[in-house]
This record gives sequence, C-alpha cells and structure tokens, in this order.
Amino acid sequence: MPIYEEKLISPLAIRFTQEHIKTLFRDCRIVEDTVEEIKTSAGDGGYDAILEAPFPDIEIIRFSGGAAERHWFTLDNRRLYCLQRAAAKLWPLRVAVKVQILYADPGAVRRKFDSTTLGSSVTVSPSCKVAPLFRWDWKVSVECEDVLRGREAWACLLADDQKDFVDLLAEIPGSGGGPSDILARALMALQAGEATTAAAAAPKATAKATAGSRTPSTASASERSSAASGEERSPRRRKEGTASPCSSSSPPTIFSSSSRRASVCGGGLAAEALQEIARQLRAPG
Repeated sequence: MPIYEEKLISPLAIRFTQEHIKTLFRDCRIVEDTVEEIKTSAGDGGYDAILEAPFPDIEIIRFSGGAAERHWFTLDNRRLYCLQRAAAKLWPLRVAVKVQILYADPGAVRRKFDSTTLGSSVTVSPSCKVAPLFRWDWKVSVECEDVLRGREAWACLLADDQKDFVDLLAEIPGSGGGPSDILARALMALQAGEATTAAAAAPKATAKATAGSRTPSTASASERSSAASGEERSPRRRKEGTASPCSSSSPPTIFSSSSRRASVCGGGLAAEALQEIARQLRAPG
C-alpha cells in the first residue's frame, strides 16, 4: 500500500478539521490574496475544470469526525478555504483539484479536530482571540439560475463525498496510476523522510561533538561541582543551552506537506524493498 496517492476530487466535497482559520498563512501571505492567484485548466474525468493553485496539493484522509458516516477531511484548512472560494466562484461548473490521499493518520487529525459543524464551515479572523470576521460556508455562497447545471454540480460533489475508497476517485490526467507510478511516489516519500531524518540528526551530532570537546574552563561552576561530587546531571540540566524550535531564524514555510508524509515513512530497508519490487515489476516476463 502506498504512502499516499494523487487523485482528483471536488474541493467542495472536502471538509475542514478545525473551527477557525487565520487571515494569514504562516509565512504572512494573505489568504484572500492567494484565492485570486488560483487558475483553472481544462476539465477531465467528468469535471468541467481543474484548479491550479500556487501552493502544494492539500492532503486529505477519510475520517468520521465522531459521526456515523465518514467524509474526506484535511488539515490544510487555509488552503482548502482558498480552493473552495475559487470553486464557488465557478459554480455551477463541476470543479476538481488534485489532492494527495493519506492512508494512515498518526493521530494528528483526531487530535486537532475541533469543528462544530463536522467540517462543513469555518470561521475566519486574524486571531482566535478576537471575534470572527465571518463564517465561510460554500453552500451559502453559491448561486445558480440554471437549475439543471446546478443539479449536475451537486450530484458531482455528493458522489465524491460518498466515495469511501481511493480507487473510486478520478485519476490525474496523464497519470497511469499503475504499480510503477505508485511505487515511484512511495520511493520519493521515503527518500524525503530519510533526508529529513538526516538533516535533523546533523545538528545533534555537531552539538554532541562540541560538548565532548569542551575544556574545564568553559563549563559552568554548577557543572564542575556536579562532576566533582559524582552527581548525575538532571534532564533539565542536560537541556540547558538547547535552542528552541521557535527560535530558528529561518522563516516558516506553510506551503509544504512533506513533513506529514515523512512522519509515516519507513527507513532505508523499506526503500530497498520497494526498489526491489519495482525492479521485479520492470523485469521482462
């Protein structure tokens, strides 16, 4: 089973996991301005148009949200808002967007889910500490004088919402969707996970080497007294001087979804196994 798979789905068939979104992305881009940057391309697979967004594809997963029935949800709530705004403007066209289907949730969806409307709407404001500017619900914003076209659009998104299995969703135009394509995406995700792990381990290794080479004159008085008395340093003391993740000088990037995929990826053995499977699939006969 692949780590994730790319498919087409109506953004109006995807639900929010959180009750509130902010008006800015983490890198301070304005959410409303991003809506205007979304373009459209020719439709495919029963859709009239496909959205082309300036950010990476959102990740979705089948989830119940505490209800009896399951639906498609995403943790990329601000990006979903942008996609729904763009799709609502094109109503009653049947609009789709390319998404990445996650097969496993390490607990983030259940932990962060706090929607009071089962993800059908979301409030928008600069901060969760102030009153919402408005509540977004795409069903309230769509208008259609053509009753027949409106019914076709409704039927399309309801069909996507009821598709319990990934294989029922439409394929990406030009994507084979065969075993080789799936394995290639899985290998890319595994390699990204290994690269992330290696990058995270490098600063720790450097810090450990630096700590091991410190001279007595650079150690604090409390450290020297602890060493002299044979007292073991407490976990709190071991963590002194460690930089906080929030103190990093590099700006946060909100348009990235690889971190969640990397968290469920295996190590080198899994990558080697997938490479061997791919080699056997390509072998003649």
